[in-house]
Amino acid sequence: MQVLGTGTSSSGRSVAWVDPDLDTARTFTNVLGQQYGIGITKAIAQELNLTPSPGRPLSSRTITQALDMAQTAHQALAGVDFLTALQCSAQGSGPIFRAACQTLEINPASLSAPQRQQIDQAMRHHFEQAALSGQTPVRPDIAADWLRDLLHA
Repeated sequence: MQVLGTGTSSSGRSVAWVDPDLDTARTFTNVLGQQYGIGITKAIAQELNLTPSPGRPLSSRTITQALDMAQTAHQALAGVDFLTALQCSAQGSGPIFRAACQTLEINPASLSAPQRQQIDQAMRHHFEQAALSGQTPVRPDIAADWLRDLLHA
């Protein structure tokens, strides 16, 4: 990518003007996908009609709108995962945790505080990996599967 010039938009964001033969829409959606995941990026690209168009620049308005949409979607999905994680909490004895224990015929009271903490830490890791791979929000049944696997081990 050849940068022809740089500057700052009226809102204070850094901008760069690149070689006009570059497909800026494709480049922008690739970077957006790396930052926010494939699902969010596909929805934004469809909504804003960000289709491959070599030689056609993107307006700062479109870029700003796409970034705002991506951030809002990311925060919303993170909120959904936060609620699902609370329901799976071993330390908080969430309903998904209790159901997983019941399915495996485990008395939740038989699990020590360090065991519960270890389960919650492993679940956080699962949620983080799902977020990194664009698999958010995590469906409760998937989270329940993770819990049963952890409890079974």
